[in-house]
Amino acid sequence: MRTIRIVMALIITAFAYICANAQPRTYNPEYEIYFKVGKYNLNPNYMGNAQILSFLKDSLPTTFTKGYYQYTLKEYGIVGSASPEGKYSFNVTLSRKRAESVASYLKKHTNLQNTQYQWRGNNWAGLYLYVSEDSAVPYQQEVLDILNDIPLEEDSAEISAKLLKRLQQLRGGEPYRYLLKNIFPRLRYTHFYAYYNSQPRHESVLPVKPMIKAWSFEKPIIPQPKIEETSKTLEERKYRWAIKTNALYDILITPNIGVEFGYKKYSLAANWMYAWWKSDPDRWYHRTYGGDIALRRWFGKERTDNRPFTGFHAGIYAQMLTYDFIYGDRGYLGDKWSYGLGVEGGWSKALGERLNLDLNLGVGYLWGEYMEYIPVDGCYVWQATNNRRWIGPTKAEVSLVWLLGKW
Repeated sequence: MRTIRIVMALIITAFAYICANAQPRTYNPEYEIYFKVGKYNLNPNYMGNAQILSFLKDSLPTTFTKGYYQYTLKEYGIVGSASPEGKYSFNVTLSRKRAESVASYLKKHTNLQNTQYQWRGNNWAGLYLYVSEDSAVPYQQEVLDILNDIPLEEDSAEISAKLLKRLQQLRGGEPYRYLLKNIFPRLRYTHFYAYYNSQPRHESVLPVKPMIKAWSFEKPIIPQPKIEETSKTLEERKYRWAIKTNALYDILITPNIGVEFGYKKYSLAANWMYAWWKSDPDRWYHRTYGGDIALRRWFGKERTDNRPFTGFHAGIYAQMLTYDFIYGDRGYLGDKWSYGLGVEGGWSKALGERLNLDLNLGVGYLWGEYMEYIPVDGCYVWQATNNRRWIGPTKAEVSLVWLLGKW
């Protein structure tokens, strides 16, 4: 009886061992290759791409053995995607080109010559997943409530525009700025997947070495991707525009307007003013026009929403103006142009979605000729001609700046 129990135990153990090792096994590696904002060319030095591309090139076999099993590649493919900001049609094209870029790499460097690729356009599903896993997202549940409206089967330009607008307007844009900095860079990728099936080997039951030593069941250790969008923003978003008006001149009833054009961390600003007012009788007269041009260097860190013209700045400027003032019984006429040169410094802060407040002070040298006169019966009675030579503040701005375009 004891012998029978021992035999039965051995049979059950052997049966369990055979079943455990005979069942089909699969191995499904998946990796992401990341892209910079608006780009589709492969960059090995971006967000850990070098390790992934090297692994796909050197360690991805069509067949390999592991222990008692032989694994065979059954299916593989890639899917391109883009982060949701930007125009829908552009993102669809961008995700397709990203998929084509990875497919071309695989065809050139691996045995995978007929890679099937797809593209999804806006990666709303990835956004929902990352938001649900990141408790640091401001107003996380409200963001998820908006993302619950993601279409299950198909996207469209209208749906994407509405979802993006709701995200941008939520809580003054605070959650959107976090997404733009911390999550959107992780949605700009092409996803690679592969499916392997296994069959028991028919060779000796003794363990054998794998055919490819580099292959491992464990996913290779890839460094955590580093988000570089904030530090690279000025390179990616080079061109910036704005229009503005100096509120100090407006208070002095001197209408004025300015434009500013930015390139990387520099900007070129031009301002113009014009006023022509008088009272009746001519006891009060105010005429002036002129302007300045300034070259600025911006030192503030770029905001997480890529907002231009914010932070501290310094620069140089040149100015020219002419004027004619009568206050009381004395007039001053700068009939010829007066000129100035100086250095300036200031600080700019965001007030709204597109509105900035810019504070700026310039110190320099102003020179020119002017005449003093007395108005008598509608005529100017000349008194003296003087040369103005002034060193000190020659420019002051409290400007409202309206940002143009997208960033």
